[in-house]
Amino acid sequence: MGYYSDNLDDLLAFDGIRSFAGGQASGLQSDLLAENQVRELSNMTLSPKGSLETRRGVSSFCTTATSAEGSIGGMRYYDTAATERLVTVTQGRVYTIDSTGSADIHPADETWSEVNRTWGSEAQQWADGFSSAIDAPVKMAQFNDKMYMADGDGDLYYYDGSIVTRQAGKVRAITVTTAGSGYTSATAIVTGPQWGGTYPQLTTTVAGGAVTGVTVVDGGSGYGSAPTVTIIGDGSGATATATASPPPSNLRLLINTGNRLFAVGSGAERNTLYASDILDASVWDSANSAVINGDDGDEIVAIVAYYQNRIIVFKKRRIFQVTIPADMTTAADWTIELISNNIGCVAEATAVQVNSDIFFLSD
Repeated sequence: MGYYSDNLDDLLAFDGIRSFAGGQASGLQSDLLAENQVRELSNMTLSPKGSLETRRGVSSFCTTATSAEGSIGGMRYYDTAATERLVTVTQGRVYTIDSTGSADIHPADETWSEVNRTWGSEAQQWADGFSSAIDAPVKMAQFNDKMYMADGDGDLYYYDGSIVTRQAGKVRAITVTTAGSGYTSATAIVTGPQWGGTYPQLTTTVAGGAVTGVTVVDGGSGYGSAPTVTIIGDGSGATATATASPPPSNLRLLINTGNRLFAVGSGAERNTLYASDILDASVWDSANSAVINGDDGDEIVAIVAYYQNRIIVFKKRRIFQVTIPADMTTAADWTIELISNNIGCVAEATAVQVNSDIFFLSD
């Protein structure tokens, strides 16, 4: 039987190499592989440093939020200083799952009206809830400690670590349309928010017996559309209109970049890229949107945030780059460039940034 002798034999060495930093190259013949590449692995995986490791298995984490019919429409990890949850949409309902695998189902969407409600066994709060079609894909993006959700059919929703509700808008401006006469003082009042929220704070200015302006000090919250304005005082004839900027309806793609929430519409707006206000998803000014080559018979499939204030916009047969300056005031400041006129993306979820590259599935 052979044995090893220090003074006679060479040092023992591995038959092969220690590192596969070149990665797996399944498409190459064995004799074309580099020294640090491998063609086939069985039950093994490569670490970032190129070391072989045993492939990890899987385990059941939470079976409550699985579906007997349909499928999981969306799933994202929600992480704030106070709360960490896995947010999923299954059979059109929102589930939030904690680290133990315990899942909470949130109430279905309901438009509240002035009728009596019989409270069921579900834990419910005074909020809208969320519902979508069983087979509808739901896109999510975390922004300002809220997980926003859009399914391409209806309003924009969010989960705030506690409840799920609609994202409403606020009153942006009050415009005096008729100044009236005979006023020494006046007060502008508006109708209440449609989706539950707070009234705006307004300051009304009078000069020469006429109402000359209404300033919005605080826009309030909960407005799905512009409220009706009434001016009261000791004069007569003054009228005004309000402007509100709630999120656009039927959004279907969402990303968070540049301290704004960006989204893409559906139907007639399938090629429109929208932007919220800075750090404020309750304000979506109509001037902060742009149609990306809308007359090409195609539609936006995916949007990916990229370096230096850029968004890469994928259609099925085209790719565009939208550069959005950090100090933009409207979409007129955006620069839209065509990257490819014959290559695009066919599946939204496949468009993923890896280091400085974006990988995507094309036909």
